Amino acid sequence: MLFSKNFFSRFVKQSDEDNAIEEITLKKSEDIVEEQEKALLDEPQGKVNIFDVMLETSSAFYKLWKISKDTYKDVQMPVLEFCSPEFEPLPIKENTLKSEESVFLQKLDGFTKKRLEKISSALESEKDTNYDAEMLIHPSLDRMAAWIMLFPPVNQGAEMTKEEIITRLAKRGITYGLDDSLLSQISEREDQYFHIFPIARGIQPIDGKDGEIIDHFSREHKRCIEVDEFNNVDYTSVDTIRKIEKDEIICDIILATKGVSGMNISGREVPAKDGVDPNIPQGRNTAVSADKKSLIATCAGHIEFSGRTFNVKSVYEVRGDVDYSTGNIKYLGDVRISGDVKSGFTVRATGDIYIGGAVESATIEAGGTVVIVGGVLGQYDAVIRSHKSIYAKYMEHSNIYAREEINAGSLIDCEVYSDDVIVVCNGRGVIIGGNIFAGKEVSAKIIGSKAELATNITLGGHPFDDLEYSQLKSQLKQIEEKISILEKQPKSQNKDGQLSKLRIELCSNKIKLDKIEKEFEKINQEQRNEAEDLKKCRLTCNTAYPGTSVTINNYTLRLENIQNNCTVKFAEGKVVCV
Repeated sequence: MLFSKNFFSRFVKQSDEDNAIEEITLKKSEDIVEEQEKALLDEPQGKVNIFDVMLETSSAFYKLWKISKDTYKDVQMPVLEFCSPEFEPLPIKENTLKSEESVFLQKLDGFTKKRLEKISSALESEKDTNYDAEMLIHPSLDRMAAWIMLFPPVNQGAEMTKEEIITRLAKRGITYGLDDSLLSQISEREDQYFHIFPIARGIQPIDGKDGEIIDHFSREHKRCIEVDEFNNVDYTSVDTIRKIEKDEIICDIILATKGVSGMNISGREVPAKDGVDPNIPQGRNTAVSADKKSLIATCAGHIEFSGRTFNVKSVYEVRGDVDYSTGNIKYLGDVRISGDVKSGFTVRATGDIYIGGAVESATIEAGGTVVIVGGVLGQYDAVIRSHKSIYAKYMEHSNIYAREEINAGSLIDCEVYSDDVIVVCNGRGVIIGGNIFAGKEVSAKIIGSKAELATNITLGGHPFDDLEYSQLKSQLKQIEEKISILEKQPKSQNKDGQLSKLRIELCSNKIKLDKIEKEFEKINQEQRNEAEDLKKCRLTCNTAYPGTSVTINNYTLRLENIQNNCTVKFAEGKVVCV
């Protein structure tokens, strides 16, 4: 802050003949006090300069400046700005700069008191004493910057030269980042005295940047069911397979950068932190490119994110129907069928299954999601099983099992099990006949029929897991019985082969059973609020016909009349229709 002559007029009243320093410091007039208070109030809150205290007429700094001005005519107004815009910015953070200002202020106060005492004593004794120019040096605590203030000589004292300034700085360990331009012309400046000069600057270290991954494929693949203005669903759009070609980029890899070391004013290296490389989500059938800048697919197929890594599963494509020309399909990955699945055939896959046509009385089993664009005509033999969700235009006379959501345009006389929700609100949106088991909710446009065909809906629990558990136990019992019968038969090559297959199947089913039991244990150990779970159990529909029965928590409600825009739920210890 450059304190001009006008600024100082607040504190002293100058005339052609200055009053003696003792008379100036004796007492401040009422007017001066009022002017000081007004000036402070005019300052923005929180921005009052901490060096204002040095300009008090009673301060040692002001008295020393006044004596110097009287005895050394070239002394200019003080410049008490710690970070003047005249000079390049300092490599110090703003909050650190504030604390350095406070420390410098204390040093300046002590330094000026000592110098004032010496000079005042000499003047009082009228001795012709010479005092050389003096310099206050303040290096920052982190040794990233240094400031100086020069004080003029008294009488015939010597000026401070560039070489002497450099020598004194070196004694204080300040040798790097000196402002050579300032040092060269400081002795020629009119404001060289009582001026805060930033004389040395270090170089701050530059920390390296952390690496990052920029995905080209979303890690969460949301399936959006598009409904047109006629409330019909285009099931061809519910394709769960995200295609990827060989060498296609999955994500960009931005590697971390190395830090650049800095240097302090003592010439010592200030280390920088290196950036941290990102975790590359490299999974099956993926590889890092030669230039290390991207993750690419090593084969064509279906891409998915498994929680930590991207995996590319090869997709088995059937360009037509699954029939005698293809045989049964069993595949470790995703299967995409453009045609129908004919009666008597089986399609099994560890991933998703997409069927562009219809399914007859066939078996479809998927570790992922099943999408059937054409629907299912089961003839009471079709089995559709998914460990995720099932989407189909319609399903008739079929057995449907899903751990997650089941979404269809109609369910006619089906056995349906879902641990989540069953939604039949598209197209006709009817549920007629059969047994429907849902863990949470069933919603449809129409339930039952005018002919009052028995339609049973059970809500709550884990229907899919419970059924799978009971089926596995039944299968284990049957396998054990077969093994027991075979072991009693005479030894033969055929017997050994059958026993080997049965024992492998037995072992596999036991592993599955153990997994389900552990899941049940986990569910039972969790603190579950049964009342809250029952609140989630509900049936909602536009029309429900007599013959429909709804069971929740072992309580059953049988509808005797047609109900419109109804919700069936569990309340006050019973099943009610509202």
